[in-house]
Amino acid sequence: MLPPCPKCGKDNFKSTRDRNTHLNRRIPCIPKIIEVISYPETIPEPSEVGNNLPNNLKYGGTSSVEELKATIDELASQMRAISWQLKNTSMDIKGVSGDITDLSNQQEAAQSKIQDLEETMSQHTASTKKSVQNLQETLSQHTASTKKSVRDLEETMSQHTALSSKSSIHSIPLSTASSKTSQFTYDPTIADLEQTEEDKETARLYMNQLLLLLRSCPLDIEEFKEGNNMLQWLFANNRIRDDKSFCWLSALLHSPKPTRISLGKPGKED
Repeated sequence: MLPPCPKCGKDNFKSTRDRNTHLNRRIPCIPKIIEVISYPETIPEPSEVGNNLPNNLKYGGTSSVEELKATIDELASQMRAISWQLKNTSMDIKGVSGDITDLSNQQEAAQSKIQDLEETMSQHTASTKKSVQNLQETLSQHTASTKKSVRDLEETMSQHTALSSKSSIHSIPLSTASSKTSQFTYDPTIADLEQTEEDKETARLYMNQLLLLLRSCPLDIEEFKEGNNMLQWLFANNRIRDDKSFCWLSALLHSPKPTRISLGKPGKED
């Protein structure tokens, strides 16, 4: 149990911090008031003067005794009034002291709540700063990963662009392929290319892409140009060895429906 306040005697402190706050507050506490000892309400009447006085005092001083008695009675009445005033003042002081004590307790409680609120706010501030730091780290990691993915994609696109330009693909106008039965002639300007390992890989890539395009029919203009260029390259590099297959694949590029083809065997339209 914590020791009481040496001034006002308060002993219901919850913690050492509350006691220190009470002792060091800006408005000091009021010392405990000792009750005022009130005077008795009545004062004993003065004893009567005996009759064994000399005659000159017995009869000649009667008026003086009566005046003295009246004065004493008046003083006694004043003393009683002062006693009542002191008693009432003591009660008023006790009431004011109680009010001040209540206000002091309320102030201590408010200060304690403010301290608790400040501690809570500091904890929340630290937690918020940590969350912001974690979010910034996560965003920086995602940004770095995205930049790396973009660089990889750019490198892949540049490789495909270089491969396509090196293959010397020859395109034909869309007007030359007006129907399924359109006839395509062999272009001698792209014939007799040397078959290297790179050309073989390119041929496999173009064949797979051509089959995928046929599955996506009907094609738009750009897709048709792309498929026609790949077909021309395959025919020029002897990947398609006869005119019949070349014309058949050319007609399928105009198909209004998707077409599935197995390598080495002509397929059927879906």
